Amino acid sequence: MISYLAGTIDQDFKHKFERLIFRTTRNTCQVFMEDLEYREGSDLAKSAEIDENGNMVTKSFFVIMYVGGMQDVIKNKLNLCCRSYNANKFIIPTSHQSFAQKIKNLDSQIKEQKIIISATKMTIKKTLSQFLTPHYPVNTFHLTVLTNTIRKEIAPNSRN
Repeated sequence: MISYLAGTIDQDFKHKFERLIFRTTRNTCQVFMEDLEYREGSDLAKSAEIDENGNMVTKSFFVIMYVGGMQDVIKNKLNLCCRSYNANKFIIPTSHQSFAQKIKNLDSQIKEQKIIISATKMTIKKTLSQFLTPHYPVNTFHLTVLTNTIRKEIAPNSRN
């Protein structure tokens, strides 16, 4: 049975990763690699990782085809290779139904994350707004500094 392993890896390690796969599996796998395009303004460019120098970390996409056996020896070796180069692995669904289900699950996860983010923003604004309303008459320098700081947190684009 032919099995697949897909994922992403840093472009800097692309050739070393291919060589490692070749050596550890004794050329029993077929590796397909392609660089991801980071066009300015695209979702991929917006979500790209930034290294410690402030540069964008570019990634390559890979698909490895191999013959899976009962023992999954090759699969275990491939997983070790991916772990050693810190590759992100993705599960490729085997049927159209499981592929559609995977897309449906990912869409629901994205919706849930958006709801959580908006609820968190609203809770933070509500909590910070409560600090702005004085509960008792205190007129100190620290309260003024705290109030200005909270206003900047609520509306970061406004100048106070």
